[in-house]
Amino acid sequence: MAKRDDLGRLVIHDEIPEIFDNEEAREAHLALGYKFCGGTKQLLSLSEFSARLESEDGLQGYCREFNNEYQEDYRKRRKLEGQMKELQDELDKLGEQEGAEI
Repeated sequence: MAKRDDLGRLVIHDEIPEIFDNEEAREAHLALGYKFCGGTKQLLSLSEFSARLESEDGLQGYCREFNNEYQEDYRKRRKLEGQMKELQDELDKLGEQEGAEI
């Protein structure tokens, strides 16, 4: 039975470490309509990737799903960093006020 990921998609390879070192393998996979996702470490259909004009193959290095998850995590992390900075600023102000009263 074929292996599937959490979303039910067929997993052709779990890991392909030589894929980035082997230009022939990359070109063969592209010719067959597949590309290796650097995020999920899976060989996926080209339709799973967004366009990127600057890249050699015209596609992003990460599949849409991985990129979306990464962007969501990034936004959450940035929001938390902002909240932590606000709290630290408030603590600094309180410390300055207490130091001035002494």
